[in-house]
Amino acid sequence: MTVAEYITRNKSFLCRCSDFKLIYKSPQSRVGHCLSRTCGNPMCSLQYGRKRPEHSKFMSELAKSGKNKKYAAALIKPGELRNKMVNSLDFKNKVLLKNGIIAGDVEKEYSVLLATRNRNSANRRKQLLSRYEKWELEYRELVNMICGRIPTQEWVESLDDETFLNYWKRVHGVNTIRNIANSNNVGRSLKFHGEYLSELKFNTKGITKLRTRSSWEANLIKLFEKEKVKWSYEEFRLETLDKLGFYVPDFVATVNGKTYMIEIKGGFFAQDKKWYIKNKIGAGIRFCKEKGWAFSLMYQNPKNLEFLKSTILGD
Repeated sequence: MTVAEYITRNKSFLCRCSDFKLIYKSPQSRVGHCLSRTCGNPMCSLQYGRKRPEHSKFMSELAKSGKNKKYAAALIKPGELRNKMVNSLDFKNKVLLKNGIIAGDVEKEYSVLLATRNRNSANRRKQLLSRYEKWELEYRELVNMICGRIPTQEWVESLDDETFLNYWKRVHGVNTIRNIANSNNVGRSLKFHGEYLSELKFNTKGITKLRTRSSWEANLIKLFEKEKVKWSYEEFRLETLDKLGFYVPDFVATVNGKTYMIEIKGGFFAQDKKWYIKNKIGAGIRFCKEKGWAFSLMYQNPKNLEFLKSTILGD
């Protein structure tokens, strides 16, 4: 039975106007095809004809009901449209006027205002504290290490702009690694073909399933599992040698009684290679020397455990 025949025989695939819903190809879909919520006629959209005041009231009531976490009450503020895609020119113009800006090009001036506000030192000081408050313990400990203390409002406000900017860049690096760790997409793309692995038995942290960021990483984990090698994935967060960021090594594994820190690289961006080798790989090598481990930088798809001996880096 073809898709068209199936849709014809099942009225559940009909739009609210009794016309058939659309099927379209989606490059992000593993299945390959997605079914539209409506037939495609704008008048069939659930939002069609809903005026802004009515919609705002509807959204506020939805937030208060707690039925949908996406629209939590904390995310909705009076007079503010949270979705940038629906921000009206009238709303943006009001924001500009509140900031004493009479704009000819509202879109451009609004964009400049937001960019300036985000880079503002006072705003960044608030962001540092708000991020710290909501972060998990492991990331808060990294911030404590960077600052040499638990950051407080009094301490942050006492710093001059230049000193604070130095702390901000390093804390922003913590934000980056946290986003990568908590996202299913960051660092993973079709180009590198990350894989989802399950039924893992030899992870030192007891992790039984995870999603890698590349097929090479997946192949190495499969090799570890096959050879019954104890391994961990993205376990360490090391501060770079220039203290402007963090380095997260891919693996730590113990093979034949020797512990290796392993980094898998398919390639470098030309502008980043020199800095990456010096500050990130350098941090990994220094850490391994202190621990008595070996640091291995791979430029090949792992097929056996012999590559570890041929890819060890020294000073």
